Amino acid sequence: MTYKSFILLLMALTLLSGFLVVPGLSRLKHNSEIDYLTGHPDTAFRIFSQCKTEVSDVNRCYNAYSTAVNLANTTDCSSAGINQQFRFKTLIESSSARTVADEIKIVCPNARINIPLT
Repeated sequence: MTYKSFILLLMALTLLSGFLVVPGLSRLKHNSEIDYLTGHPDTAFRIFSQCKTEVSDVNRCYNAYSTAVNLANTTDCSSAGINQQFRFKTLIESSSARTVADEIKIVCPNARINIPLT
């Protein structure tokens, strides 16, 4: 078998395995509890706040944490979006309110609302 034939066979096998494996990887990122908590941020905030003091269900706490991180890192620069970013960033980070506000100002430089400082 020549080198060129070997490389072509290897490329064909790589493409074939890619078509078989990649569609299955998209299911790994889908989690129905995270989807639910993203739609209900108050519930996610409550669950993760409880998990910071006592972990009774590891999977539920992990899903609440993942949701909190996603909600803290949104780029929604509306008034509600900025308040939500601030709320979740202060929950998951051990930073001061000023530091969190500065992080949000980087994402939303033209925001016309006051970022709550506590």
